[in-house]
Amino acid sequence: DGISVYDARIRAGKALARTYPVDADLVTGVPDSGITAAIGYSEASGIPFNLVFQKNNYIGRTFIAPGQSHREDLVRIKLNVITEVVKDKRVILVDDSIVRGTQLKETVEFLYDNGAKSVHAFVSHFPLTEKGVERLMKEVQLDELVVTDSIPLRAGFDPAKLPFKLTQLSVAPLIGEAIRRTHLNESINDLFN
Repeated sequence: DGISVYDARIRAGKALARTYPVDADLVTGVPDSGITAAIGYSEASGIPFNLVFQKNNYIGRTFIAPGQSHREDLVRIKLNVITEVVKDKRVILVDDSIVRGTQLKETVEFLYDNGAKSVHAFVSHFPLTEKGVERLMKEVQLDELVVTDSIPLRAGFDPAKLPFKLTQLSVAPLIGEAIRRTHLNESINDLFN
């Protein structure tokens, strides 16, 4: 439909804000992929957006590094929190995915270590790996995690065992409407406005 990736991410953030509003003081994104959707969330919710992470651009994709401790070290080197922006604030954190959970775990810890009062994470997909699920269950200090059901929860997974609230938003109505419009040669642009 001629929509850029940037515009699609803005619209996705706006859809998250309309679907699941949260009372908070600021919205931020995990660099780089979460920033654009966070801006969209901010625009739709009226909650101010702010960059809270200074990123070291010399560190690449951390989820592909060998070994968990090495991945955690890289994440700590990759991102630094601007304390005065998050101190005593209720934060909405937006990212596009969880692979192993390392980035989310470390990022949330950084926010709390720098004075955040609460953190609500919005992630477009549930973890892709069993280790990611385990890490979330055991290691992530979070008030709430909001994910879509675009990747199903693993069989036997019990959200009640998580140390935080898990909210799963259904993408089925959106996908169903997109399919219907596509069959009728109608635009799907306004589904994300």
